[in-house]
Amino acid sequence: MEEIKGKYHVVMGASSSRASMRADPERISEIKATLMGCELSKNINEPVFKKFKELSNFLKLNRIKPGQASFFVAGKGYHGKHLFGETIGYPSPNGKTRWQSPGMMIYKLDFYAQTKNDPREPKARMGFTETIPLDIWVETCNISWKEMRDRNYKVKEVVDKAVKVIVKGKKTKFGTTDFEVGLVKQDGTRRWVRTSDTDVREIINSEYLKKTGIKAGTMANLPGGEAFMTPEYLKGTFVGDVVIAIDQSYRLSDKNPLVIRAFGDHYKIKSGPKDIIEKLNKRKKESWETLMEVEKNNSAPKEIIELRKKNFERIGEFAINTNPKARLCDYLIVNEKIARMIHIALGSGFEPDRAGDYHMDIVIDAPAQKLDIYGIDENGREHWILKKGQFVA
Repeated sequence: MEEIKGKYHVVMGASSSRASMRADPERISEIKATLMGCELSKNINEPVFKKFKELSNFLKLNRIKPGQASFFVAGKGYHGKHLFGETIGYPSPNGKTRWQSPGMMIYKLDFYAQTKNDPREPKARMGFTETIPLDIWVETCNISWKEMRDRNYKVKEVVDKAVKVIVKGKKTKFGTTDFEVGLVKQDGTRRWVRTSDTDVREIINSEYLKKTGIKAGTMANLPGGEAFMTPEYLKGTFVGDVVIAIDQSYRLSDKNPLVIRAFGDHYKIKSGPKDIIEKLNKRKKESWETLMEVEKNNSAPKEIIELRKKNFERIGEFAINTNPKARLCDYLIVNEKIARMIHIALGSGFEPDRAGDYHMDIVIDAPAQKLDIYGIDENGREHWILKKGQFVA
């Protein structure tokens, strides 16, 4: 704020979170979101937006505009239901798709299924973090970003040579982390290995534009430090022993880890802390209820609803952590960056064909579990990243 003072208009806001995704939201933030979404859609040729345009002109609601950049500090809980998005949705001007929230329209990230069908450009870039202690946040961000990105690129170079990645660890009394990550889609194209999601100097993602011709937005996840991908499939078992993010971060333990078996197109929980499993299942149940409400109201295109159903039980992310200063704490957003650890997400991925309704990250202590991680190329050659939990790439 000090840096941009006098150059840009700064707005701050806060809202009270809810314990449930299906709860009624805090009213002020909800009406603000609805007015913003309708203002962005007021020229759509549908009765509700025609009426809103009259209201907008009368109340001069064109004053409601998104900023060019947003930074969020996420606490525990959820916004609650976004009623307008669930029941009506916000159409694209060409009528090819509908959005379920104004934020999705504003940031228009590349992994949203709607992005390719909406010709409008993103209006803002986004950064976010958790409610972590300031000293931990500063320590984890006060790094040589070049050195960390060099590590990210080394991981990417190895993975880009491979058709699959193998992850194997030592045996524990709760199970063994032992799984395979597929990297090639059925049409022969490759899954995208990303090396950073912390650069938001531009609103439009130039790398994605060059790759696809689609104008999508940028997002910063701070602290940073990971090379991550959306698996074509993930098969095998993993033992989550560090932390999981559900409605907030929850610590896990090697004394009672969360053990999950993945089968390529779905996963099942084998064992773990009872309270964590209950919270996880509650999140999934409420996400499904939201999806069913959207389907009932036709507030999203049928193909997007079917896509989200198809992806509901899938693994959406596999990542290798690379931040050299991140240290073990209670917060997912730091722990998922600790160099040499890895993380896996249940639910949605980071490519548009893997859009979903939840994303729950689970961090795995690769050094403690002595994980070997290597890629296998189409000729059967091995390309190593970690040996016994230590970088070799």
